[in-house]
Amino acid sequence: MNHSAITRSIDIIIPVFYLPELYITIKKCLDSIKKYYPDYNLITVDDSIGECPFECTYKNENNLGYTATINRGLLLSKGDVIIICNDDVEIKEGDLDRFSTLQERGIFSPADSASGNLDSFGCIWGMTRETFKKLWYLDETFKHFYSDREYYKRAKKMGIPIIKWRDIVVKHHESATYNLLDKESLLEEDRRKYGNGRSKNS
Repeated sequence: MNHSAITRSIDIIIPVFYLPELYITIKKCLDSIKKYYPDYNLITVDDSIGECPFECTYKNENNLGYTATINRGLLLSKGDVIIICNDDVEIKEGDLDRFSTLQERGIFSPADSASGNLDSFGCIWGMTRETFKKLWYLDETFKHFYSDREYYKRAKKMGIPIIKWRDIVVKHHESATYNLLDKESLLEEDRRKYGNGRSKNS
């Protein structure tokens, strides 16, 4: 990437949930961003239950879950462009270049190698601060899942474009964290809320 071409300040928010089995996955994620995008401001929020070997920007007081952890990162963010990235993503050179000059209103994301959901953004997505000010924070009604889908629906309702860059595919080790937890119980709890229309923004 031509770093001199960057015209806007860019924050990358990564919620980190550490388990020993995830050490290599998380390390690859953080190392790849530091290698290819050193000019982007990395905001890592530690939501681990125990000690985390990675140096993070902020440590949650308790294990709050995925959605609240992203919101903590959004609270800390000051950049012109904000990117949300899972900690099981592996970035290669060029994956995030288009965010460096992003000006338009909308939510933008590369294609996700592991997910084809039509009503969510996948493993990495971003927006200008102007767009964030319209949409505001994610809905913490949903602790782990469906907050991205609610955000997607909110954007659609407000007429905010959702753009998928399908010529860029980001490597995603899907559910690396949740496959080590009781994923089905966590998923079912948020699915029930989503299906019942329980949302602060409904």
